Amino acid sequence: MQTPISCAGVAVYPGDVLVGDRDGVVVIPRAIAEEIADPSLAQEQMEAYLNTRIKGGEPLWGIYPPSDETKGAVPGLAGSGGGRQRVSTGRLREIFKWEQSGST
Repeated sequence: MQTPISCAGVAVYPGDVLVGDRDGVVVIPRAIAEEIADPSLAQEQMEAYLNTRIKGGEPLWGIYPPSDETKGAVPGLAGSGGGRQRVSTGRLREIFKWEQSGST
């Protein structure tokens, strides 16, 4: 169909990226999807790490909000010290479960 729609009062255009979980769905305009992929991935890695520490019995206080020291300790966070990595278009598609609709 490739036509804009409105869902719950939000405009969704062909090529937009939809990301959902049990808490809801967000619409990411295609024009900014690559721009926010890096910080989105870093945030996801950070939250998974913090959740692991809290589930391991550490108190929330001191872990969240994360200090620079805590950010630097996140395993798998690209770039040492909590830095960001460049995400390829292929990885972006994987992160957002984004299917190509004929144009990129």
